[in-house]
Amino acid sequence: MRTLDIAWLGGLLEGEGYFTSRNGSPSFKIDMTDVDTLTKAADLFRVKTNGPRQPKGKPTYRPIWSCSVHGYRAVGWMMTVYQFLGARRQEAVRAAIRKWNSAPGFARKVRGADGKALPALCHPDRPRHARQLCRQCYGQKYMRQWRSDRKAKAA
Repeated sequence: MRTLDIAWLGGLLEGEGYFTSRNGSPSFKIDMTDVDTLTKAADLFRVKTNGPRQPKGKPTYRPIWSCSVHGYRAVGWMMTVYQFLGARRQEAVRAAIRKWNSAPGFARKVRGADGKALPALCHPDRPRHARQLCRQCYGQKYMRQWRSDRKAKAA
């Protein structure tokens, strides 16, 4: 990738993007109405575009497209475009990375040193999906919690 492309992404993130960290996982997202510009950015980030969606309560507004990057890939991109960002965005990047570094290990280390997915604690033969569990066990745990919450709301 050319330095010019990285600088262009930095400028786009400065104007249209935002940086955040949810549950210790860093991410950034770009929302905009120009699908061609967003598609170029998504291709450079190697992610898919989402949309179009109509802004709520704004039927005359143009549809919005978006793309986002999460986790360790987001940290890599944040550090790559950091020098091309303004002071406010740089602080948002630093805050997201600080939160990521202080999160429990499952949020920030999803791959081993060799780049391969870490094994799940429940089934060591399967790759880790979330909360140190494989995809199937995590789904079962999530559904149990969801049913429990639903029963509690109904009562």
